[in-house]
Amino acid sequence: MRVSAFITTISCVLLVFASSTLAKPWKDIVPLKTTRAEVVRLLGKPTGIDEKNRAVFSHVDGTVTISWKRPECLSKDFLWSEKDANDTALVYQITLEPKAFLKSIDEYEKPVPPPTENEDIKTVYKQWLEQDVNCLMGEGSSSCSIINALTGFGYSDATKLGVTAIYYFPSKVEEEAFRSKLQPCPTKTDVKQ
Repeated sequence: MRVSAFITTISCVLLVFASSTLAKPWKDIVPLKTTRAEVVRLLGKPTGIDEKNRAVFSHVDGTVTISWKRPECLSKDFLWSEKDANDTALVYQITLEPKAFLKSIDEYEKPVPPPTENEDIKTVYKQWLEQDVNCLMGEGSSSCSIINALTGFGYSDATKLGVTAIYYFPSKVEEEAFRSKLQPCPTKTDVKQ
């Protein structure tokens, strides 16, 4: 009886840990899992290409841009441009620019909560340190991007506008696992030989 309780406890801990390292989906689109063909079925054809060669889609929630990764190899270019991507391309990052800016990310999704008195300070401190915060300040306003590689979620927040963009991308664990399985893409000189 004790053994089964121990195994159940360990399984629950592993499940919680594993789920915390998976990228957050947006509208059933999951980074490094959903293909370009599946995105087109869900969102329709792209309405354009942005300055970073990402696909742009129109959605009731706002403007959505998606960057792609090659599924079969690692190219010298970090991302696969919308111009070159085919239907097998995998979603790498989803950026949602909401039609109506949110006053705070709490209106969209609860961020990592601040520590409670009973929590282990080292654990909570580590979670906060894992967030990458970049801010631009000037003329009485600021704009910050808060990105968490552990969870694959981030957002941009401007003091005068509110939340201007929400980001979904692979977690650090998923990114490392994806890269470990792939070889570099062949170059043109490799193909000629």
